[in-house]
Amino acid sequence: MTLWSTVFPRRDRGGPDPEPDGGPPVLVDQLAGLLLVRVSPADRPGPQDVAELAGELAAREDPRRIATVVVGAEGRAPATLGHRLSDILDTLQADGVTTVRLVLYGAGGAVPDDPLAQRIADAWGFRVIAPEGEALIVPGGALFAPDSHDPSRGWQLFTPGGHPRPLGSRDPAPNWQGAFGELAATAAGGCVVEQIPAGVLLRSPREAPPQPGDLCYAMPPDPDHPLVVLGTPDPAGGAGIPSDDLSALLAALPADVRGKVRVVSGSHRDVLPAVQEAADSLGIEVELLTSLPLLADGEGAEGRAEPCPVLVDRDAVPTWRPFAEAVVCRPAGADGAEPAEPRLLRWRRPVPGIGDDGQGTVHLSQQWRVTVLRAGLHLGLRGEAPPPVSALPVTADRLTVDIGSPGRPLDESVVPVLSRLLYDLDPRLRAFIILRTQGTSADGGRLLRRVAVQHGVRLLYAPAPAAATGTRTAFRSALVMAGVADMPDLSWLAPAPWAAAGAEPVRATAVGEVPGPGRDSGAVPAEYREDLARVVSAAEAGQYRTAADLAESLDRRVSAAYGENAPSTLEARQVRAHVARLGGDNALAADLYRDVAVRVLAAGGPGVAEADRAAANADACWRAVRDSARAGGMAGDMLALLRRFPAAGRRLRAAEDHLARLSEPSAGAPHRAVAVSAPTRPADGGATERSSAPDGTGAPAEQAAGEMAAYG
Repeated sequence: MTLWSTVFPRRDRGGPDPEPDGGPPVLVDQLAGLLLVRVSPADRPGPQDVAELAGELAAREDPRRIATVVVGAEGRAPATLGHRLSDILDTLQADGVTTVRLVLYGAGGAVPDDPLAQRIADAWGFRVIAPEGEALIVPGGALFAPDSHDPSRGWQLFTPGGHPRPLGSRDPAPNWQGAFGELAATAAGGCVVEQIPAGVLLRSPREAPPQPGDLCYAMPPDPDHPLVVLGTPDPAGGAGIPSDDLSALLAALPADVRGKVRVVSGSHRDVLPAVQEAADSLGIEVELLTSLPLLADGEGAEGRAEPCPVLVDRDAVPTWRPFAEAVVCRPAGADGAEPAEPRLLRWRRPVPGIGDDGQGTVHLSQQWRVTVLRAGLHLGLRGEAPPPVSALPVTADRLTVDIGSPGRPLDESVVPVLSRLLYDLDPRLRAFIILRTQGTSADGGRLLRRVAVQHGVRLLYAPAPAAATGTRTAFRSALVMAGVADMPDLSWLAPAPWAAAGAEPVRATAVGEVPGPGRDSGAVPAEYREDLARVVSAAEAGQYRTAADLAESLDRRVSAAYGENAPSTLEARQVRAHVARLGGDNALAADLYRDVAVRVLAAGGPGVAEADRAAANADACWRAVRDSARAGGMAGDMLALLRRFPAAGRRLRAAEDHLARLSEPSAGAPHRAVAVSAPTRPADGGATERSSAPDGTGAPAEQAAGEMAAYG
């Protein structure tokens, strides 16, 4: 910003003002105690961008003492801008203003060794608050300076004749800013700690750093409650956050700040297991938000809008707003007993009702009530206990409505109540609603199917309940499904006619023959089920390194016993690939999936479709590799694989385009003061096409993201 050395020279209070050079006129807009200075009406930020900021500052500060000047100028600033700023500062001085906040990129940085903010402080006698580098205007009316791990960066305070004093990343500073500013940039297990407006982002080092347009920059800071965001949206699945890293971060905070922290998932994953583990490890209660607190487009321009929790999918698209907004994870007892179920902390009423017991339940009739869950709703009889609030894992593309209780009969009186419930819910939720019948209908579910079709929602039948109950059992089942259940059926593929060195040959199972011990059924063999369970348990606890080691051992042992091309080996290899993907090692996951696809193709037969699925997994994981050099080194094998699929023209072209982008130099320019908006929503509020998930299946169009504001 060397231009400011000439445009805005050190002011000599005894000399004449510099003469204007006939440049373009400068526009000045005043909103409460905020002045917006621009060279062109097209410059950003504009009046709409700073309206929330002006309202928030006016509510917190005395505009007679503190003035905020926001400067927007594209390219090189003309001399007239400097002259106009001088006039503005003269006026503020005459009005008795003592502190000026200058929202301008680099105003607090040395240019080359004389910050603009220091020159203003010396010349006019103001206290000046200015950013050392970038300045971002966050939805909700907040200012943030990113990349401020170094205490000398961020917002700084300049005084006449003094030295700059660092203030931190946020201005005005929330009550917890000092404690969060002292956090190390790397957590105990290697996760990266990024400062964001609402608190910190805890992400895998393999994930890309956040950018100003990302969701983590769209959440305004709460003055009293800092946010810890776990992970970032990633179409390729990304990596989960180990509970140990979360525990270490919480332990590094002062007790009074730690007790006010709110944790939330920044990705499509439900992080309740990791948060519960952290609560157990530290012996404290931890508040968990069900979804990100975002401001919908259009909110906040009139008055001060409150953020509303909204779930986001893998592609960072907002979907639906949960009814159970926050729970408290409670630790296990000192005797090692299982912890109590998470306690519902905040919730909103899904529909009007005739009663409300204050515990997330609304009475719909004399017989039926609806209870909010983290994953949706439960419709049950008033005399029966509802399921735990965390009975199901939260998913962004599914709002589950469970009906009845397992093993209990469902009489016809539920039909009009369910119909009314669906009618009263916002119709734009229908793209996400899935009804699940827990009870048994006398008519076999005929009337319930009719209601589902009439309201445009899906009806499924819940699986039989597990023998054990409780939060951990429910999530263990869910994680088993997420970690293993998406593996393809390779039972059609005959075992290889050879075995690893030193192993007994494995004979192919004849058609109709039941495999015995040592035979290959196409699934992970029974003798390795305990090993598989240990892999799943480690992944559930967020211990991905341990899970990866166990999965690698499982792969080697099954391969040695059954052969490299055996269905059981390929099944175990995909378990290993899935764990690698969960842990963020996308390069390893891509190689493992590719190996499976190549071996299935070599065997031929009806498994070409299964090979295509493994290739899709490999392709998605390859594109998620952040190291451009490593991704480029894998490109040849990946393209060779994709060319073996005649129907993969689009995927092949996309892969070739990705390879071309890997060869391009990364271009980036410093961001000036800009307004960061919430994600763009579909204009018509309807469904949008979603990109495929890592397993290549994608999501149905009817479950695509709708408008974020629709569910408030």
